[in-house]
Amino acid sequence: MYQQVKREWLEQFADPVIAKRNWQIIAGVLGVVAIVLSVSNYTLVHKAQVIPYIVEVDHLGRAQFVEKIQASNTFDESVIRAFLYRFIDQSRSVITDDLVMKKNFSEVYSVSSLDVQNNFLNAYYKDHDPFKAGQEFTTQITPLTFLKQSEKSFLMEWKEVRRDLAGKIVRQEQWQALFEITIIPPKDTRVLEENPLNPLGIFITRLSWSQIDNGTT
Repeated sequence: MYQQVKREWLEQFADPVIAKRNWQIIAGVLGVVAIVLSVSNYTLVHKAQVIPYIVEVDHLGRAQFVEKIQASNTFDESVIRAFLYRFIDQSRSVITDDLVMKKNFSEVYSVSSLDVQNNFLNAYYKDHDPFKAGQEFTTQITPLTFLKQSEKSFLMEWKEVRRDLAGKIVRQEQWQALFEITIIPPKDTRVLEENPLNPLGIFITRLSWSQIDNGTT
């Protein structure tokens, strides 16, 4: 009698209870899997790698050549030379358009270490205000020579041509600069968002420049 009652109870109640428990276990497992996948996707999105490319364009702005920049290529002398030429052009050119000069100086400061900013650039611009100078003359930069002295130090010479606001040349000078750089390639998009003007991660850690002639008119 007992065995018959037990069998009838199991048929009526135990099977649905067991089935419910099994579905609860399956639902719990699926929930855990969903959480793990969500966390993984979030981590991948926020740790996206930045892969810089060199893009060569024609005079119409159409891409002609695209090459992925490998980590070792950032130390290539041609890349460093172009970077430092651009730095000198932006930091020492004087033009009459204040907005363009502000943009240039933003990029100059974005690639300069705090030591270079505080102990060199700020002092120089305090004594040689380019915005005030732009009300009287312009200065055009022409690169001359570039020498690699070590893996991280470089010497560059250039010519500066000063013109009055009518376009007449009033002075020509030859200058040189000594640089030390460090390269810290951006590891993720956050770094690039914080410093979008320096995608290669090249920073000037030491800087000095001086005139090397008496100037001519």
